[in-house]
Amino acid sequence: GTLPVASAEDVAAAVGRARVAQAAWAGSTWGARRRLLRTMLRFVTENQRAIARVAVRESGKTMVDAIFGEILVTCEKLKWTIAHGEAALRPERRPTGTLAMTKRVKVEWRPVGVVGAIVPWNYPFHNVFNPVISALFAGNGIVIKVSEYASWSTLYYGRALRAILAAAGAPTDLVQFVTGYGSTGAALVGSGVDKLIFVGSPSVGGHVMRAAAASLTPVVLELGGKDPFVVCDDVSEAELDRIAQVACRGVFQNMGQNCAGPERFFVADAAYAGFCSRVGAIASRLKCGPPLDDAEVDCGAITMGRRQMGHYQALVDDAVSKGARLLVGGYTPSGDDPLAAGSFYPPTVIVDVPESADILQTEIFGPIMCVVRVADCGGAAANDDEAVRLANNCDFALSSCAFAQSAPRARAVAARLPGGGVPPPQPHLEEALRLRSPAAARVALQQEALDCDDPRLAVRRLWAAGRARILQTRLQVYFIRAEGQGEFGVRRPNHGSGRPQCVVEIEGYEPQRGERASR
Repeated sequence: GTLPVASAEDVAAAVGRARVAQAAWAGSTWGARRRLLRTMLRFVTENQRAIARVAVRESGKTMVDAIFGEILVTCEKLKWTIAHGEAALRPERRPTGTLAMTKRVKVEWRPVGVVGAIVPWNYPFHNVFNPVISALFAGNGIVIKVSEYASWSTLYYGRALRAILAAAGAPTDLVQFVTGYGSTGAALVGSGVDKLIFVGSPSVGGHVMRAAAASLTPVVLELGGKDPFVVCDDVSEAELDRIAQVACRGVFQNMGQNCAGPERFFVADAAYAGFCSRVGAIASRLKCGPPLDDAEVDCGAITMGRRQMGHYQALVDDAVSKGARLLVGGYTPSGDDPLAAGSFYPPTVIVDVPESADILQTEIFGPIMCVVRVADCGGAAANDDEAVRLANNCDFALSSCAFAQSAPRARAVAARLPGGGVPPPQPHLEEALRLRSPAAARVALQQEALDCDDPRLAVRRLWAAGRARILQTRLQVYFIRAEGQGEFGVRRPNHGSGRPQCVVEIEGYEPQRGERASR
């Protein structure tokens, strides 16, 4: 099917509808806003199967990746904002100087109005709900321009949001969608919205910022990543087993199509052979293919298809021509290869990558692990210095990882890495938790983030205010029920009769009951 390409007039009309709705919503109580987010959270938890399957069909990811990358993170942001959003937006007293000793200063946070969000395709559900949560809780309306590669799912997610808003007693025009290409995004930038959010490439982010500057519209940018992953020379064989699992999860989750995810692996000489053999063995066992047809598939499709796969192949070929070695993958399927019929690029591990290779300076955004040997420089401190030098020889990153046998050493290395967020350094953690530090990001990242998704800042940045204090967040784990849902009902949480207030069907797709949530 097709969706319309929104014109400048269509975008202006959507902004107008959101502005009328926002005028009514701006005066809503904290209780009303929490009720809206609780309604949203209930919808997500009760209909996670349908949400995940729609995301899989739209983007090509596996169901496991959809549960982790779409459902869990959205639930976490909803839960945090419900619990702490009001506190983050309370008026604050500020100290005064000597010249104003008779004055009392207070900062009050007020809605900005209508937010425009231009979001990418890699997580079609989360990328929509993420800005919606902050915008609505802060008393704003929002107009979302989704990627042309992830427009079909807005038929489902858009109706779901309208149903959620109606069930919670909020104006249903608070959230608007526009679809189209670059011209539609440009129209949104120039539409008179009060703040812009853009998530995408550095080059397009630069265009957005320049266009927004003409009207002095504030802009929030998140522009991808090229994250370093350092393994020090003191890690044991047992720890290498765990580190290899974390590394492969970081690279191959969602086929590497992640903003904050490791792409450059700097491994000390003493650990190099063990690391390479382990990640090569893991990658060689990963099954790639259509994710909805086979529950054993580990790696799904490349959302942007052959165009993006050509980008991968050019980077791999350049690295090999300069001395790198392929351990696994590194080719575009063709001929009789079963993967040739679709947009599939095999999980790839490339080692001995030289500093001159383009792949160390260009964002891959795909299932390719690049491993660089950190030469033995004659001691632990010198080896760490060399690893940090290599990691910092890049214009951008978004998060960082450092692994060592001792936590103090890992922390010391991590503190010198370019990424704005550094996970806990203990290698026994199954997941590398990327807790982003916006203050560090502004200083260290040259092309990446002019703001970030720290929940406290996320709600504050959508209010007109002064400076914002920045806190990190903790991870909370949700256990996902396996039952599917053929339809979803949105109910008012904790009040009323408990009967469904609305039921929304999925256009062009009926989820199947009884499918497993994960394997």
